[in-house]
Amino acid sequence: GLYITVYGDNKADLEKTGFVLFSMDPRRDSPKVLKAFAKAHSIQNKNWVLLTSNKSNTQELATALDFNFKEGSNGTFIHQNTIFVLDPKGVLMSQQADLGSSASEIIKVISAADS
Repeated sequence: GLYITVYGDNKADLEKTGFVLFSMDPRRDSPKVLKAFAKAHSIQNKNWVLLTSNKSNTQELATALDFNFKEGSNGTFIHQNTIFVLDPKGVLMSQQADLGSSASEIIKVISAADS
């Protein structure tokens, strides 16, 4: 699953960490669509939450996280893939835009948040 990519065999950190995948396309990504997405990608762990909202809330979240996205001419969304790490109080601790790079820095930040 996706969380194995982030954590490898570190099950203790996985159990303590929550993951949120937020859709940037509220028009198409209904709760039913996100549920099917989760099933198709083996995201069945209770630590994962997939969210969608209205256009205004989506834009507000993107602005708060300095996350850039826009709707393309064909209706698809153009955006970076970014991992944001927030502490338990919701304060941004780190972000990683290159999902192809090592997760070791993100893991260090997550472990530090638990300390």
